[in-house]
Amino acid sequence: MKLFAILLLLINTITYAQERPAYDQLTKSEIEQHLLQEGYVSKTGWVLREGEDITLGSGTMPNKYFAFIYETPSNWNVPDRERLTSFSNGKKAKVKTLLVRGSKRAGYQIIARIGIGTLTNYWVELDNAIESGEVAIPEPYASRLNPPAGTSFSVADEIRKLKNLLDEGVLTKEEFEAQKRKLLSL
Repeated sequence: MKLFAILLLLINTITYAQERPAYDQLTKSEIEQHLLQEGYVSKTGWVLREGEDITLGSGTMPNKYFAFIYETPSNWNVPDRERLTSFSNGKKAKVKTLLVRGSKRAGYQIIARIGIGTLTNYWVELDNAIESGEVAIPEPYASRLNPPAGTSFSVADEIRKLKNLLDEGVLTKEEFEAQKRKLLSL
């Protein structure tokens, strides 16, 4: 029973597959180098690299078009972009290139240039597309973005659980403090 409790606690505090770099604290060339060597690391820990396939989710605009996936612009400042339509819901796409757009002052945005089997290439604003569901996240990473209904993560609740395990003698004081520090640094 004690082993089960420890395993359950550890599962709740496992770190992601790869730590997401602080893209906003890096230079554009440092981000580009990281993307080339390590790939793009989403907020869920999912690592996406050039040449990999992604699955498109559903368009999030009222007309069911994709808000964050659009034709590769000929000019970055063009406000009206041809957006991907709902006919692409659930399709596979190949990541051709990972790009960095923006500036240190305005913030950087990571873009994936994808192909979906047509002559047209599309840009995907990765953070926005992932958070909105326009790009489907593979399991087990999806559960890290949207916890199951009826569950929520509370640091205070997790610390209470740790304290109970400490009081029951399952954890030592040192183990309790180490786990508590991990939770407080999330």
